Amino acid sequence: MPKSYLTKEHEVFLSLLRVIEPFVESFPEDNQHMGRLYRALEFGPFWNKNKVDRSLLAKIVKGGIEFTMRKHYDKGFKAKVAIEAIKGEKTIQELATIYEVHPNLIALWKKQLTDNAPQLFEKSEKDKEKEEARHKEEELYKEIGQLQVENEFLKKKYRQMYGTEPRW
Repeated sequence: MPKSYLTKEHEVFLSLLRVIEPFVESFPEDNQHMGRLYRALEFGPFWNKNKVDRSLLAKIVKGGIEFTMRKHYDKGFKAKVAIEAIKGEKTIQELATIYEVHPNLIALWKKQLTDNAPQLFEKSEKDKEKEEARHKEEELYKEIGQLQVENEFLKKKYRQMYGTEPRW
């Protein structure tokens, strides 16, 4: 299923919340105190150390911020959803509801699968290179065998002509 992670901005947001939480709980609900808190944080050491976006800090102090975690889907999950979309038994909207994925993602995965399907049945470049290397290796072994036969023949003829083994 999908993996989630926090972006750098979200990590800074959470650490900032940990810093300001004790102060916010002790303040009454009015803009004057929130303004003081905003100014204190704006010039404080936390601000400089983490280089937090000013608009992010303003959102935090002036009413909070909502954020969603980005989801990552593995190849198997994408293929499964795309195949179901290609089958056409259910609409893309129904699949989006079932798998909790945006319909645009399903349409994208479906398009990627249909576009790249022919490549599954082609020999890849690596396969072609392996075939060429195997063919070259066979040719070299043939040549080595032929040279060995020639060498033995020449040694035999040398012995016949001179009566001794060659000295090389």
